[in-house]
Amino acid sequence: MLGRLRNQCLLWICRSLDGKEIVQLTICYCWATAQSCTKYLLDCLHYDKIPPLHRAILKRRLDIARLLLTHYHASPSSMYRGTSTLLLAIEMSCPQAVNLILEHHPRLSYTCDFQGQGPLSIAVAKGNFAIVERLLQYPALDVNDRCTDGMSALMYAVEHAEHAILSHLLTDPRVNVSIEDRFGQNALHQAVRKEDHISVQILARDPRLDVNWCGTHRNTALLLAVKIFRRSARGMVEALLLNLRISH
Repeated sequence: MLGRLRNQCLLWICRSLDGKEIVQLTICYCWATAQSCTKYLLDCLHYDKIPPLHRAILKRRLDIARLLLTHYHASPSSMYRGTSTLLLAIEMSCPQAVNLILEHHPRLSYTCDFQGQGPLSIAVAKGNFAIVERLLQYPALDVNDRCTDGMSALMYAVEHAEHAILSHLLTDPRVNVSIEDRFGQNALHQAVRKEDHISVQILARDPRLDVNWCGTHRNTALLLAVKIFRRSARGMVEALLLNLRISH
């Protein structure tokens, strides 16, 4: 029925509604007959604070998001509460939305959230392997970007015990395995402190990593593992000792 109304009538109806009602009307009805909608109808969405493209992604309505990007030339770089559409799609762990945004804007500038986390770090923290794999395909992506606390994507993989993602990140030659956080420690030290012997094994096998590097407190990974030695730490010590590059 709404699809048979003239655009001017739809515009008048939308202007008569409050923010919540207009969103429901637009998403539930008008987009079923999207051909009858014009850019003037989209202007009504300013009654609601969330930009149309953000709301479409938030509602997982990729058909609407695609229409906004292709027909109405929506800007994916628009921000809402410090979050771009790309970051929103990543935070929602929606690889289809990420693909859609990157498909239409392959040169999209990569932004950070209010904590300084970039797209790759957020994807790693969310544990979404598909999105991490997709983002790594872009040469312009800063894989070593660090947030306000000095954490990189590699460190987030250790922090959240994402072993599959950690292994995949290490296959990328751009990843700096020796990057330090604000405490002057690298990912290997972080894995030892967390007593994550799997992450220790994965990192210690990477030939690029200096396993004898000392952190701010002048501790190598092996020395740190011995200092915090518990039964759960035995696997870490064994993993480090098995690495022939260790200086005992």
